[in-house]
Amino acid sequence: MSAAEAIARLCPAEPLGQRAYAEIEGMIVTGALEPGAIIGQKALAAMLGLGLTPVREAMLRLEAYGLVEVVPRSGFRISEADFAQQFLLLEARRELERGLARAAALRARPEERRRMREVGEAHIAAARTGDRHAVAHCDREYKELLVQAARNPYLARAIVPIHALSRRFYFTYAGAVLPEVAQACAAVVFAAAEGEAQAAAEASDALMDLIEAFSQASLGRRP
Repeated sequence: MSAAEAIARLCPAEPLGQRAYAEIEGMIVTGALEPGAIIGQKALAAMLGLGLTPVREAMLRLEAYGLVEVVPRSGFRISEADFAQQFLLLEARRELERGLARAAALRARPEERRRMREVGEAHIAAARTGDRHAVAHCDREYKELLVQAARNPYLARAIVPIHALSRRFYFTYAGAVLPEVAQACAAVVFAAAEGEAQAAAEASDALMDLIEAFSQASLGRRP
């Protein structure tokens, strides 16, 4: 199965607000909307073929997560990826990710476990081809799936904004480590799919170790 075919299998119909969020967030994460760029809601709605209401909902959510800033009478500015912020995020994220992986392993339903396996395989396949759009989709899908399967609204409220900011940093600086990170992400969902809570927590720690290492390495490549 190709990466594109694997992605297609993972794309159920979404509410328009969620679709708008996923598409705009994906453009920010992959750099299609560059840091510092200013864009209005009407332009985004036309670009996506959606109405203003779902786009407005998406932009307000992105603003709350720190990915965009309001520019009065102009629209929204795409915020910059920040190194200092990334290391603070990692400090908080490690503990939250471990708890998320453990809870998802314990509470996931059979259908969610099946999808975890599919997402993990699709993520690896997409990274091998270098398809950044497909990798971004899988990365978002696996994070949302773990949050859903964990069934802990307090954990979700804490980690979802961190995921949004971390994804943008990752796709700005990850470069050649995409396949390695995809393998590490897949290890988390594969363990969670099998109900192996301790293995999922350990895989999550290994993933955080890898992300911290490439974040440190990226300091020397910053613009």
